[in-house]
Amino acid sequence: MQPRNIPSVTLPPEDEITPGERRGSAIAHGSGLLIGLPIVLLSGWWFGMPAAFGYISSPIVCYLIARSFRRHQKAWGSFQGIQATVAHLIIVFFLFPFALGAATPAWLSVVPLILFLYTLWGAWDVLFGEDFRYIGINRLLRHVANVNLRRQEQRRRFGQPYSVDRPNRDDERRT
Repeated sequence: MQPRNIPSVTLPPEDEITPGERRGSAIAHGSGLLIGLPIVLLSGWWFGMPAAFGYISSPIVCYLIARSFRRHQKAWGSFQGIQATVAHLIIVFFLFPFALGAATPAWLSVVPLILFLYTLWGAWDVLFGEDFRYIGINRLLRHVANVNLRRQEQRRRFGQPYSVDRPNRDDERRT
């Protein structure tokens, strides 16, 4: 099976990145500090809930921001949002052993902190219009963002099923 040749979505020059894209991307990268950390502190203080369960709101907000940029065909904002989503999911992944009460090595507690600070660095960079890329995940996420931007968004009204303007894929396979 040969790989498909997928054309890349080009990023706009830095002077064409809108202030809304920069602010939204900065909120996505910094959502751990703006959203996740306050929820972790309040839920831990009031309900005694582990940090991983409170911090799960951060990747959800990042994903919603990335989806919003994708709907508006904003390549840079969509890519930054999906990067922030994965970075915050990795933080949640490293927090879960502590939430479950598993015996974990002491060095493992430093990893989420370093990743948290790295996301804040990303928030700072994108706020000023820099193209921030996380080490190790940016190539895969660039590909995912390109595929998502080319995929047509199916619009529907609330409460109505999805509609497709093209014939059914099963009908195409039979012919």
